[in-house]
Amino acid sequence: MAIASGSGDVSKVYGLLVVKGTPKASTAITKGQVVVNQGGGGWEPATSSFTGPFRVALEDAASAASPSAIKMLVKGVVKLTAGAAVNEGSWVKPHTNSGEVQEFGSPAGTGNLKQIVGQALEDIGAGEAGKVLIGY
Repeated sequence: MAIASGSGDVSKVYGLLVVKGTPKASTAITKGQVVVNQGGGGWEPATSSFTGPFRVALEDAASAASPSAIKMLVKGVVKLTAGAAVNEGSWVKPHTNSGEVQEFGSPAGTGNLKQIVGQALEDIGAGEAGKVLIGY
């Protein structure tokens, strides 16, 4: 599934925190993807196997051997693409589709809480972009 139009658009509200991060070598990133720096080698699109901390790419990054840093959202309200339907108020985690989110559901243990990206502020249909509060 492709990242939906509008993903990565930030709602300018209180507590907004944007930083620069360098993508992992030879890894393309699309604006609006949830990203993670899992092994310390740079940021890459997150999938369901990753744990946070997460950020959201606010710019595209082409695959390159020596990528340039891009803007990433750490805290704020941003539109994210849902890989599966998400209900308003639900916690979201990475989906199996790179950079997308899905509803978190019930944690099997406290270790799973590291998979939480944020909280949905509206219902989001599969393949659609909707507002998510991240970093709080």
